[in-house]
Order: sequence, then structure tokens, then C-alpha cells
Amino acid sequence: ICKVHESVPQGMSNVLWSMARLEFNPENRSSGNDLFNRIVGELMSRPQHEIKAQDLANATWSIGRLQCTIDEEVLEKLMVSSVEMIGRFNQQELSLTLWGLARMQDYRLDRHLYSQVLGAVEHKCHTFNSQALSTSLWAIGKIGVIPSPDLLLSLTEQVSAKIRHFTPQGLSNVLWAMTSLSYHPGPAVLRSISTEVSRKSAEISSKNLASILKSLALLHYLPDDHVMQRLTESFLREVKVAVPQSTCLFLWSCASLGYAPQTDVLDTLNRRVRDTLDQYYTIHLANTLWSYSTLSYDPGEAFLATLTDRFVAHLQEATPQEIANIIWAIASLGYALRERH
Repeated sequence: ICKVHESVPQGMSNVLWSMARLEFNPENRSSGNDLFNRIVGELMSRPQHEIKAQDLANATWSIGRLQCTIDEEVLEKLMVSSVEMIGRFNQQELSLTLWGLARMQDYRLDRHLYSQVLGAVEHKCHTFNSQALSTSLWAIGKIGVIPSPDLLLSLTEQVSAKIRHFTPQGLSNVLWAMTSLSYHPGPAVLRSISTEVSRKSAEISSKNLASILKSLALLHYLPDDHVMQRLTESFLREVKVAVPQSTCLFLWSCASLGYAPQTDVLDTLNRRVRDTLDQYYTIHLANTLWSYSTLSYDPGEAFLATLTDRFVAHLQEATPQEIANIIWAIASLGYALRERH
């Protein structure tokens, strides 16, 4: 670091990228920020003709990944330089910049840079590979500033055209972004995504399967029975390691989509709920019982009593909606609340 002033911009940006990639996190957070600021500051002090688009993208991505506190003047120089050079950014540099902006939660979003990046993405998204598409859509969804319909259409067209190249995580990110932006791409796009999810279902974790189904439910899209069966089979293979949120989400998604798994499948899921009940928060308890009722699945009076006992024990943490869902579900299943509840 004593010789940072002797380094070329590419060397500095490579160090920043490496620090972020290795999740450099010194015990003294303050000294880590000082170190990072010194490198970024030195990079941005160089004449612009010496700095490449990749240097700027690496710096933005690294700041976002490490969540460092950057000097506002240095950050402003980085943003301004990025705007001025945005036309030179390639697919990877654009997606890295978007991702970095999405992760800079401690800073006010630079709307001008964001607008310029989106314009460049729309112009170049036909060159994007599956990773750049997934990263860009996730970042746009995370930032939450809805882009133009034309950009979303262009991105989803590219997703459909390159669907076979997406990883399971990439497919999950794309669907999450669509729900975050309240953007429905149409049944054809969702059909292609759900079909690809089905094709790769053996590679997908229970967490991602539940997340994917939740997104489809929020988009009001029910895949065909063959796809749903494949996804259910894959989730069951992972059910013994599924965390409460994943099991609850899977049940909630099936219920919301109007898809009723076979009774033996629900029995298996209910056993997982029972085995991990001590980890359930009120939202999981309410949504699980709502799902059971919606799916007309009776978990039995004894387990229902155990579940409601846990809910009552944490009643102070429950929202009015969760309380209403629990009461409605119990009544819909034909049971009555015991007096002490």
C-alpha cells in the first residue's frame, strides 16, 4: 500500500477486485476502510485517459461487495467518470456496475449514473450472456427504480433466447427481479423459465426451489402439472435439510397457485414442519397453517394444538394479519380454539 502511487490503474483495480473477491475484512474495520479509500482515491486521481472502463466497474463492484464507507468526494469522482465513459462499458462492466450500485445501501443512488447505465444496457443487452442478464435484472430489482418497459422487454427477450445457459441461481434471480419490479413478462416467458427450472430441478437447492415457486405464485403463473411434479420431487429429495422458511414457502406457493400435492407429499412436508417447529417464527406458523387450510390438508388435532401453542407463546411478535390467518385456518379446518387460546 506504501507504493500504491507507483501502481498503474489496472493494478489498483485488480487489487480492489481481489480484496472484494476474497472478502477482505480486517479486524479493524476503520483501518480497512482507510486502506480501501486510499486505493480508490489514488485510482480516481489519475488522468481519465489512463483509466479504463474495467477499472471503474471493478471499483464500483468492490465497494458494493465489501460495503466499505467511501469518502464522498472520491465516490463522486467515480460516479462522474463512469457516466462519462459509459459508452465504453461492455456487458460484464455494465452488470458489475449495476450490481455495485444496488449494494451501496449507505449511499444515495446516483440517479444520473443509474439512468445512463440502463440506457447502455438497453443498447447492448443483445450481447449479454446469461450471467450478465441475471446480474443486471437482480440489481435493477434490488435498486427498485422501475426502468422503461422497453428495457424490461428487451431483457426478458434475451432471457428467453438464452434460457438454456442460465444456472439455477440465475433463474431464481431473474424471477425474483420480476416480482420485485411487479413486472409480468407474459406466459410464454414464464413457461420457458419454468420449463428450464424443471429441466435443472435436480441441481436446485430446496431454498432456491421455494424461492422460484414463490416468485411464480406472486406472478400468478401456475406451471403445467409435469413441471410442478418435477419441482415437488426435487424439493422432497432435499426436505430433510430444508429450513423452516423454505418448507413454509413451498407450502404457501402451492396453496397460492391452487396446486394441491398428493396427501403423501403433504404428510412428508408436515413431518419436516413438526421436526423443525421449534425454529418457526409466527409468520411461518401462520402461513403454514393457512396453506394447510387452503389445500384442505388436516395435520391432525394433536399437531394443530402444538402449533397453536407455539404461536400463542410468541403472540407478542405476531402481526394482526398473522393472528387473523391462524384463526381463519383453524376454523376452516373444522377445529375450535381451546379456551386458553
